[in-house]
Amino acid sequence: MTKLKEYQLDVNEKILEELYDFAYLINQPHIYPLAKNPVSTDEYNLNFFWVNLNPQNRIQNTAKNIFNDGSDPFENAEELKNPNVLSELEKMKESLEGEALINWQNIKNTFTYKLSKWADANPGAQMNLWYDSALVTQQAQKQTFEMISEIAQSRKVDLRLRDIRILPNIEGEIQLSLHPATPIYYRVDLLKALITDYMMSSPEEKSKYCVISDIDVEPMPQQQLFDQRTLNYLSSYGYVFHRYGFSAENDFLIFNKDKEDIQKIHHETVIQYIEYLINEQRNYEPNGSEYELGAQCVYNRYRPFREGMHEPCSFVCRDVLVLPRKIVKSPQSRFHHNGKAPLSSQINERFRFIGERNTPYTLNGRNPRFDGEWSQLPKLVDWKVEPLTFSSDIQETF
Repeated sequence: MTKLKEYQLDVNEKILEELYDFAYLINQPHIYPLAKNPVSTDEYNLNFFWVNLNPQNRIQNTAKNIFNDGSDPFENAEELKNPNVLSELEKMKESLEGEALINWQNIKNTFTYKLSKWADANPGAQMNLWYDSALVTQQAQKQTFEMISEIAQSRKVDLRLRDIRILPNIEGEIQLSLHPATPIYYRVDLLKALITDYMMSSPEEKSKYCVISDIDVEPMPQQQLFDQRTLNYLSSYGYVFHRYGFSAENDFLIFNKDKEDIQKIHHETVIQYIEYLINEQRNYEPNGSEYELGAQCVYNRYRPFREGMHEPCSFVCRDVLVLPRKIVKSPQSRFHHNGKAPLSSQINERFRFIGERNTPYTLNGRNPRFDGEWSQLPKLVDWKVEPLTFSSDIQETF
């Protein structure tokens, strides 16, 4: 904008439009048209989530937070509670060395740090951290609740810890497939769909726009989240996905719950169809990659969803400006591996239920057998769903 003003082009609407289009085409997330009517903080909610690969050990009960095995002390770092202290550390980062530098790097790699940066960027907004209480300990739940309460108070955001096990759309085959023996990427994508479905269908949720984001997407303030191009897409199509090349990534998405039929089509094409696949495979061998239950099976259902929403020229149109995508800054997809990922990779992990059994059978990934035989993971064969309730000294807001 400074350069445009220098050449007196900042008032030339045609030049500005071409600049924004060019930035969009080259995946530049920081050049965008500001909204003519900015979205207020009460019109959207931000949703992040954590899913454990394996359940925490409730017998030992040593976990201090809900992340992984709960042993990382930096997820509970005192520096994260105060934005002023954190800001000073960020200013000093170039001069840090030795143990101080290592500690800072460890703090920056935490989920809690990234969550705090999103809170800094969106003061006054509603933010939800979703987790699976069936996979964590009571102590981990309590200390994480206390940590995000501190972040919420110091940043003046409505940040809540919310249990996915209370979602009304988690039932039947869907609930069974959240077993920790199923692929982690499958569970992550399914929870995105379930949270989106709930946010659009529940009368308790008042916000018009539901934002679902991986935590490693670069934090965006309100004006960047809802620039004019994004609002145009949300008005005409009802959704935006993160664009990567000419395909859609689901590490970031926004849905407009006011768009006619969007919740119904999303529920039918994504959630109901996954439930149908799980049930079908109980008695029949999976036939063809389209019907496999694996790391990307939920992600693959977004193509039928977009077709159901009548998105024009899906997957063939080369004019990316007409497709409802949003440019965000995030790491490259874990699935861009050129088909070379070994069978032992979690990317290749598959699962199914057999007959009346409700513990999943797996193939590849964490399953040490790569002979094509389905088998149950020995460490998880006896795992039972036991969601936690909050202890009496904590008031949960669902």
